[in-house]
Parts: sequence; C-alpha cells; structure tokens
Amino acid sequence: MASEPLRTQHVVPRNIENRFTTPASQQSTDRRSLFMIQSLPHELLAIVLHMSLLPLDLDGHTFWSPDPCPKYLASLHSLRIVCAAWRDLVDGTPYLWNVVCAALPVAVNSALLAKSGQSHVVVHASEEAPTLDEFMGLVIRHRSRWGTIALQLPNRDIGSVARYLADPAPQVQKITLSLGLENAPWTGLGLNLLGGLVQNIRDLDIYATPIQWLSNAFAGLRSLKLTFIETRTGGGLPAQSIVDILACSPTLETLELFGTEVIPTPIDTGSPRTHLPLLTSLRLQLVSAMGADCILRRITVEPKIMTRLEIRLNPDEADFDASRFLSETLAPFASAYQQLNKRCNGSKLALDQIGKFIWTGDYEERYFFTLNLGIEVPSGISWLEQAVGVEGPGVLLPLYLDGLTTEGAAQAFSALQGPGVVTEISVYSGSSRPGLDMMLDAISGRAGPHSDLTTSPAFPALHTITLFNWAWNLEKFEKALKGRFFNRTAMEPPLPDLLIKILYPTSLGSKAQQEFRASAPLRRSER
Repeated sequence: MASEPLRTQHVVPRNIENRFTTPASQQSTDRRSLFMIQSLPHELLAIVLHMSLLPLDLDGHTFWSPDPCPKYLASLHSLRIVCAAWRDLVDGTPYLWNVVCAALPVAVNSALLAKSGQSHVVVHASEEAPTLDEFMGLVIRHRSRWGTIALQLPNRDIGSVARYLADPAPQVQKITLSLGLENAPWTGLGLNLLGGLVQNIRDLDIYATPIQWLSNAFAGLRSLKLTFIETRTGGGLPAQSIVDILACSPTLETLELFGTEVIPTPIDTGSPRTHLPLLTSLRLQLVSAMGADCILRRITVEPKIMTRLEIRLNPDEADFDASRFLSETLAPFASAYQQLNKRCNGSKLALDQIGKFIWTGDYEERYFFTLNLGIEVPSGISWLEQAVGVEGPGVLLPLYLDGLTTEGAAQAFSALQGPGVVTEISVYSGSSRPGLDMMLDAISGRAGPHSDLTTSPAFPALHTITLFNWAWNLEKFEKALKGRFFNRTAMEPPLPDLLIKILYPTSLGSKAQQEFRASAPLRRSER
C-alpha cells in the first residue's frame, strides 16, 4: 500500500497536462487515490514515514565521511512541513526522534530527548563533536534508554571514553566503537564494556579500541566485526574466544575480522562444528593463518545464502600447512565458493608481488569472494579444479599483474602454461617492469628478453590484454605481437585474435579507451 501513492504522484503532472482530454470521472479517481495515504491508521502511516527517511547508517560512517545524524533530522523536518496532519503525526511519534548527536547543540539534543519520550535512544558521537563531556553529561542521565551506542572518536584518550561505558546499560543492543588507536601506544586492560553485562548486545563493531574481552559474556550476536583488536597486548585475541562466541550465537549473520591478531588454540576434533545457518558474510582479512584455521575448523555455513566469503590471511607462520588448510579446513566452504562463483558470473586469477596465487570473483554489488593464502599457483589451480569444480583448462580466468618481482613473474608464468588457463591479462600502472617484460616474452614465444630463441607462445587461449595508464614501449609491444602471430608454422593450430585495450584516466574521472586488434595473417591455403 505504501508504494501506491508514489505511483499516483508520478502520474499527476501528466494528468494535469491532459486535464482537458481526461474524463471527469477519471480525474476524480486520481484525486482520491492521491490522498489515500491520509486514510491509513496513524501507526501504519508513521511506519511508512519512518521508512521514507534517509537511513541512519552508522555502520558505514567512517572517520572521513560526514556525520549522518544531521541529514536524518533534516529529512525528518522535511516531512513535518508537508502538511499539518503530518506535522502532528511526526511530533507525536517518539521513536522518530530517538537520535542524539554530539555534533548538535546541547539545546537541540535536549529537545530530542524530550520528544523521544521513553523510546530507545541512539547515542552518537564522532570526531566532529566539539565538547564530548558536555554531550555525554547530558545523555548519561538517560542511560536506561540507550539502545545504540556509536562512538567514533579517533585518537581520543581511552580514559575520556571509558567512564561513560563502564556502567551497565541493559537496553543496549548495538555498539559501534572506534577510537582509531591502531598506531597509538596504550597500556592497561582496555575498556570494560557496560560493566561486563553485554548479554543483550546483538551487533558489535569494534575498531582499533582495546576492550576487556569477555567471550563468555557475549551470546546471541547478529553481527561481529573486529578490526585491529588487541594487537599490542602481548597476546592478541585467543581463537577459542571467537569460537565460544560463535557457539553461543546461532543467529549470527556477519563475521568480520580484519587485522586482528588471533592466537591459535588447541582444537577438539571430536566435537561437532558449530552450524551458522544465517551467516551471509564471512570475512577474515590480514588475520594469522593458524588463528583463522582454528576458527574455520569449528564452523559450517549454508552455501546458498552466502553473499560474501573473503579469506585473506598472513601465512608467514612456519607451522602453517597450506595443503591441509585447502583440503580439510576449506572443505566445508567449497560449496559456498561454487555458489558465489556462479553469482559473480565468473572469477579471475591474480598474482601478488612474489607470484603467489590469488583467486577473486568479479565484483558484484551484492556478491563477492576472494581467497589469498600465499600459496603457489599450481596448488591454487589444483584446488580450484578438485574442490571447487572450477577447472583450469577452458575456464576464463583473467590474469592480473601488479608489481611482480622477477622471480615471482618467472614462477607464475611457468605455472600458467596450460592451455586455456589464462584468457585475459590486465596490467595496472603500478606493475613492475620485470613482470611486463616476461609477459611480453611469454605471449611472443621468446625464451627471454636477451635471447633470440623462440618457443610456442604462452597463453594459447589469450584473447584480451587490458593496459591501464601505462607508458608503453609500442615498438617492443609490436615486436611481441609479431612474434606471437608470424613465427608459427603451418602445422601449429591458429591462435585467437588478440584485442588490446588501453585505458587512460581523464580529468572527469572516467577512462578514455583505445582499442586495436591483432591477428595472424592469412595463410596461403586460407586465401
């Protein structure tokens, strides 16, 4: 019913323009439908108006983005001035006013607290807060009404924040805490969240803020995001703490660990894994490989509902067994990777600076995945073929080169000689000269940059090369293309035409594109 008035509003200008040709009975019907929304019950109309407001996206609020609270209140004011009926409805609906923000004057926050009645309050303070003490001194008297706490205060003293979060707030269900202390020294045990009484919290997002970790206290979480947590406490965050939280949170939908030091703990292989049937987003990035292994070996997911699966680890530990990690730890997630590979309409193979294997999906707005374990290219391709069902030969896997060293490029290209593995090569402006030289040598069939020996050109299924803003030596590039197409014998199968795209950034932020196609000359028998 909420969308019907919107459709009517869109057709009103057309009806006015054609009012002399539209029957009077139809005009009357349109006028009645235009005001149908006014006949809704007040409770339902308030819900419709609430959904039409600009979203109060505190999850996406970062240190460099504008505070979303003033925009939310501005959109609320816009609804008030539509008509007297809407003004009275908005003023008489307390939960529409349940936001207090440190960036606003004290008088405005006082009025918001009064208008919000006894509804739960969103308490938000960002780096734009002029006087945190004055703001918190006002809202702390309403601690029993706190529903969401979002403090995003980079480089603030922990003590100035700790005293506001030390006492219980039983109605709090969401905490977003960002002090940005990943590069700042600190001592002590960290923040004591709500006196340890955190059983009612459903969404926890902590960024670069030391907290006193009480894993047994958290239960029933819906979202858990930890970024740069306890990396300088001399011990990090035990993997068992994460596992305990997951075991008590069967309704978890989001799990994200980024740059958080996770300490490996012994795994009881006899106990069953914790099944998380609602988990849609699993992201472990820049986490120790051994610690991530401990977590992943204790959980299972529903592949069909996964929207993001990103595993990007630091595999520097000497005891990390990449082969076992691929064959055992990731086995329950292979089906999820299969599903995401289909939803992303394909994937691509990338190489890090030393030529290690990276597999990532084509970016979609809703779906994305990646796997980066620092493993060799043959091991990665073998896992794709056997576990995930993405076969190397015949599969379109673009190859991304970015900053390859000489040794890394040599290892990678030697491992990618199979037919059909590489179909596209994309070279960014930051790519290193060794990687580019070896790529040109490989596609031309030359044995090396200083060698006159020729072999069969690599990447026989290659059909596209995309160059991003690179000062190319066109003479050298032309020589490589001639070597690819003109040095083949009549007994060798023909190679596909090669499309070369060169993208240049423009002043407007878009990219100008230049294309040309290279192909083999017709043989005498084909003319």
